[in-house]
Amino acid sequence: MPGFSARRGAMFIGNWRHRPNRDAARWLIEEVWPRVHAVLPDVELRIYGASPTPADMAMSNPAINAVVAGTCGSVEKAMRQHRLLVAPLRYGAGLKGKVTDAFHHGLVPVTTPVGAEGLEDAQLGGSFPGCLVDGGSGGAEEDAKRFAEACVKMYSDEQEWRNAQACGLRFISQAFDAASNSAELRDFLVERWQTLDGARRCDFVGQMLWLSSSRWTELMAKYIEAKAAAREH
Repeated sequence: MPGFSARRGAMFIGNWRHRPNRDAARWLIEEVWPRVHAVLPDVELRIYGASPTPADMAMSNPAINAVVAGTCGSVEKAMRQHRLLVAPLRYGAGLKGKVTDAFHHGLVPVTTPVGAEGLEDAQLGGSFPGCLVDGGSGGAEEDAKRFAEACVKMYSDEQEWRNAQACGLRFISQAFDAASNSAELRDFLVERWQTLDGARRCDFVGQMLWLSSSRWTELMAKYIEAKAAAREH
């Protein structure tokens, strides 16, 4: 696994069609990276992502060493070359694949509570195993400043970076281990199969969805029947 000295630059990755990604990339280039560049002028930011528009590609800014690179040919290669994943996501939901992939490839993520959602490390007391930047109460400008400062510190502090990389690698190997998760899922399904009737009686949402599906099938059958009758006339 490449270490601190074998890596250079920072990256962001995300499909441009997904609005939270576009918002994060734009905010990163316009508000965050100029502040990082003022302290680390030689560090390059590369933004990868499928489906960029011409306007998205035009966001590249050589003056601050920020490049919109388009589709990433190899996510693994990119994530093993860069030192930081910078993901200033301001809205969205669910686990972020870019963050879990970063952990897997030893890339240290700097992100927001949105980017860290669902990635609590029990061994760290439920904390995020990467670099988490909480939003302050000073508005967007203060948030950009805080995020930039976190990027500069994590990029420059080798010991802190190494600690974060080690935490991320341990976390991903434990929380996303295929063998242990498969065994846990198998045990759950075996148990649920043995108590299926009782579980279904207590599953109000499932019953509601089952009724909705049955009703939809009934209405579709009536529609097909009425359509066929109309053609005969």
